[in-house]
Order: sequence, then structure tokens, then C-alpha cells
Amino acid sequence: MKKKVSIIIPIYSAETYIASCVQSLFDQTLADIEYIFVDDCSLDDSISILKRILEDYPARKGHVKIIQHKENRGVATTRNTGLDNATGKYIGWVDADDWIEPDMFEKMYNSAESKQADLVWCNFRMTFTDSSYENQQQVAEDSKVYLLSLIKGEMQGMLWNKLIRREIFLENQIRFLDENNLGEDRNVLIKVLFYCNNIIHLEELLYHYMQFNIGAITRDMTPRRVYEEINNTRDIVCFLREKNVSWIPDSDLQNFMFRSKRKLLYTTDLIHFEKWANIFPESNRLLYKSYLGMRHKIVGFLAIYKIKGPLRLWINIKKRYQTSKT
Repeated sequence: MKKKVSIIIPIYSAETYIASCVQSLFDQTLADIEYIFVDDCSLDDSISILKRILEDYPARKGHVKIIQHKENRGVATTRNTGLDNATGKYIGWVDADDWIEPDMFEKMYNSAESKQADLVWCNFRMTFTDSSYENQQQVAEDSKVYLLSLIKGEMQGMLWNKLIRREIFLENQIRFLDENNLGEDRNVLIKVLFYCNNIIHLEELLYHYMQFNIGAITRDMTPRRVYEEINNTRDIVCFLREKNVSWIPDSDLQNFMFRSKRKLLYTTDLIHFEKWANIFPESNRLLYKSYLGMRHKIVGFLAIYKIKGPLRLWINIKKRYQTSKT
């Protein structure tokens, strides 16, 4: 029989944090949960720890799927594997280095059922080494308003504080963009919101987002990751244009494109500056009134007009400075 909720947990070398995550999952007050752990070729004992903890929860054993990739595929493909194996009426997401309140999915499921919601989201606490604060996720309970707030950068695009009706994914063939692992959740969330009729904000702190993991992909700002975010942005823009979404101002869409490529201006390789100028070129006019610092506006100008001599000089100075700091 179909479960009420499927929870998808991507795993990659999370042995330091996974115990508290798994315990909080198995301690959920909602009994009818399907757990889908997708191991993307972890290099540590994450799965051994998971299996050891599972022995303490015999009632959960029949509800657990552990799927292991034969090769490392990245979080986007890992999420797709989770979707392929989910059978619940609703889908939730938890990152392996976070933990959740024991009644999180019972409260979110009950809220979704009582109000016939396609999507429910809750508040969360961000915890750092020396501080923490609650993020209240305030936005109108309107899918268009929420979608626009994501485009404008006013809301973050995480999935782990959401419960989403699985039929939204199935009916509209919503998938993550394989091998593009930065901004992949925002890409999917925007598409989900486009198809949602009713969304609900549960004003309770139920998710704990832990910022101790220095290896987390969100901290990886290498050019490869920037291009992955750009690809997800391009996919979103194509989707919105194909759907003739006219209620998003073009100025907001161009700002969205500009923000996704801005980190290429922080690199130390001429090819990335050249690519920056040619990616979403219609957004280049926003350079001069952007929040970027003056030096990045200058190198952006040099890149747009292909003035390579000063660019090379800037790159050499930056490389020498970085070398001197190490």
C-alpha cells in the first residue's frame, strides 16, 4: 500500500553527521513513512552507521530503502534516483548532515491533507559553529508570489523544508538536471511551484540546517560549480519562456541570470571572464548598477569589450596576492 510520505535522503561521505540525522528520521511520530537513502558512492562509513542505527528501530526496517550508486553521480542524479524509487503520496527531503524535529512530517502531512495543499513548507534553524538563528520563511501562500520571490532572490530554493505532492513530479515529468549540482533544488522548486494550486506555510520551526560541514557542495565555488548553477538557471529561463510566463518582469529575469554568473568574475583565468561576457549577454547591461564591487565592475567592463591586456594584468596581480596569502 502506498505510504503517506516518502523521505529522500542523498548521502555522500556524511559519517560525521549522519547518526543524528538518521535518529531524527526514525524517531518521527508519523508511522507511515518510506525512507529512501541514496548513497552516491560514499568514501566513508556513512552506510555502516545508518545500518547500525537501523538495528535499534526494528519497526522501521520494512520502510527503509538503501540504494547505492555504482559510481559517483552527484547530488542532482542522486535526487532523481530517490524520485524514481518513491511511492508515497507526498515527498519530503532531508540532507544527511541535518536533523529534524520528531513531529515534522506528521505536522506537515496533516496540514497538507486538511488543506488539500500541493506543497507545505516550514521554518528552520540555521546553526553555525558559534551562532544560530531561526529563518521564518515569510512569503505569501501563493505559488506565483513564491516563484517570483525565488527569481528575485528574496527566498532560498531549498527543498528540505518542503513536503510536496508526488503527483506534481509525475504528472509534469519534473526532474533534476543531471550532473548540475548547484542550484538544482531551486530549479525543481520553481517548476513545482508553477504547477501548484495550493501552498501552505506551517509557521513552526521543524528543520535544523547545520552549517558545520566544510565539504558541503554549497561551499564549493569553483568555476565548475558556477557553470552548474548557470546551467540550472538557463534551464529555468527556458522553462518559463516555454510556458509563456508573462507575469515575471523581464528586469527580474535578467537580474536572475546576471546573479547566476557573477562568481565567474571572481576567478583567475581569462577564459572564464570571456565566458562570463557571452553567457546571458542580455544581462550585461546590469553590471554598472549591480551590487558588485568597483574592481569587479571594471573587470566585467574589460571582459564585455574584450580588452584583454588589462584583464591579464589583473589576473596576474590577483594570483600573486593569493600566492602571498598561502
